[in-house]
Amino acid sequence: MFAALRSRLTFSNVVAMLALVFAMSGGAYAVSSRNDGSSIGRSTRANASSRGVLARKRSKGKSSPVGKPGPRGPAGPTGPVGSVGATGPTGAVGPAGSAGLKGENGKTGENGKNGEAGEPGAPGENVTSKNFTGKAGGCEEGGSEFKVGSAITYACNGEKGVIHPGETLAPGATETGVWYFRTAVQGEEAAQVPISFPIPLANPIESSEVCKEGKPECPIHFVPNEEGSTPPGCFEGSTEGTIKEPKAAPGNLCIYEGGRLVGAEPEERMKLFRDVEQEFLDAIGTAGGLVAFDVTGAEGSGHGAWAMTAPK
Repeated sequence: MFAALRSRLTFSNVVAMLALVFAMSGGAYAVSSRNDGSSIGRSTRANASSRGVLARKRSKGKSSPVGKPGPRGPAGPTGPVGSVGATGPTGAVGPAGSAGLKGENGKTGENGKNGEAGEPGAPGENVTSKNFTGKAGGCEEGGSEFKVGSAITYACNGEKGVIHPGETLAPGATETGVWYFRTAVQGEEAAQVPISFPIPLANPIESSEVCKEGKPECPIHFVPNEEGSTPPGCFEGSTEGTIKEPKAAPGNLCIYEGGRLVGAEPEERMKLFRDVEQEFLDAIGTAGGLVAFDVTGAEGSGHGAWAMTAPK
């Protein structure tokens, strides 16, 4: 009997029996819990009994007490999206805050310490110089020797200029010199001033009557010591001649006044003299000539410079 029972005992039968037991015990408990003896307890037990029988029928022949899950249903539609609230208007700018209190000045820092004095430098060496003649230090005509310590340098004399016989002032070249006179006279008398050319002119300056009459084309000019009195013949290009830098245009002799004492008055035109006999010349010779000034008063003096440029 037990063998036949074991052959029919399956997992499904065990589960069904347990379900029946629980249903019956539950129904009894429900009936016992009612005091009025109504039919609710009986129906509850009957319902429980029928549920157990249904469970046995459903589980008969099954190896698992739980059925397979059904297929997943389709997803429901997406719900409506809630609307986003609109941005509210920008609020008004608040009033500017009051300026903060001025901070206190910081404390003055301490003065730095003075640096230490450096050591005195070594005394410099004195420069000594001496003149020499002959050839030395690359000089042919002598010069000066300068010595600092063991270093020696030389400054050479320039070559001596030589005027060869028959040499004349080159066309367009300028030579300069100075003049001076002092005289004591009674009444009016001419003061004679020599102008001598170190380098002779190739030809005398022809002045004829234009200089005696004081005409502008006269090549011999007197330049008083007054601003703006330089005639056109006493320029070198656009540069005006002065007492310190006398200049003359080609073919012109310019006599610059440096100064004079009261009583010496130059004539409006200059008289040219050949010798003390005061014979008038119509030209300045190749070696120079005399310039005459009328002197008023007891005495007078004057001095200045001159420039002569040979014609081109």
